[in-house]
Amino acid sequence: MSFTGHTSSPRTEVVAARSAELAAGHAAAGLLPARQVTAARLVLEQAASKVNGLVEPALTHLDLHLPNVLVHYRRFAALLDCEHTRWWDPAADLADRIARPGPASPRRLIL
Repeated sequence: MSFTGHTSSPRTEVVAARSAELAAGHAAAGLLPARQVTAARLVLEQAASKVNGLVEPALTHLDLHLPNVLVHYRRFAALLDCEHTRWWDPAADLADRIARPGPASPRRLIL
């Protein structure tokens, strides 16, 4: 199964496919020892299996940053650029902003 980013597969299958792609990339580049990559894959896949039944998918934007937020009179009006939108973990947008803080971090999204 190749991870395309657009899937209705259970989280465990998506994580397994994505971690396999990442492991292959690491193997090709020789960035980390194979046993460390395998250990990391195992941790990710175990975590995914634990939360799979706890989180219901929701509509997520997955490209949330300021240029994609339309504001009218200091109020939220719309989200733009929705080609990445899909049913996914509802925390994904916030987690992405926390992982990559900057001008579009959650603190700055609040007017």
